[in-house]
Amino acid sequence: MEIPQNCQDALVNGIQQIGSANVDLKPSHSFALGARINSAAETITVFVCKEISHTVLKDCETSKRAVFYSTLFSHEAYQVKGNVTQIEPLSEEDRSASKEHCEKFIQATTEMGMPPENTRKIFGLTADTAITIELEQIFDQTPGPNAGKPIS
Repeated sequence: MEIPQNCQDALVNGIQQIGSANVDLKPSHSFALGARINSAAETITVFVCKEISHTVLKDCETSKRAVFYSTLFSHEAYQVKGNVTQIEPLSEEDRSASKEHCEKFIQATTEMGMPPENTRKIFGLTADTAITIELEQIFDQTPGPNAGKPIS
């Protein structure tokens, strides 16, 4: 699957959320604390903290489906749908990337006038779990004429 560079940049640098659903299709949601794309394997690995993501993790384990959403402050946004292929402890390399991602987000929101202690309540947590999603389809969610259209 060919992923345009601007889409890759938005997916790994945006405000990130991950969702799933249980067997009764009741949705679950959590903030993500970073992500990594493997273009060759056509996967995205999403970094989460078990403390705030336990329902999403449980749903990903049982339904094997996930949705990942990322948006930039410019309103450019993308949604990824796919199958969960792996849930595992976060590697040190990914833990470091997650920490850097969150620090940049806290800095950006602080510069916009949001008190950093508010943002740190979520983005000051330490990611400890990786959810790998096999890319099935990516949708443009940027407001405008292409919103909702697949890009892949």
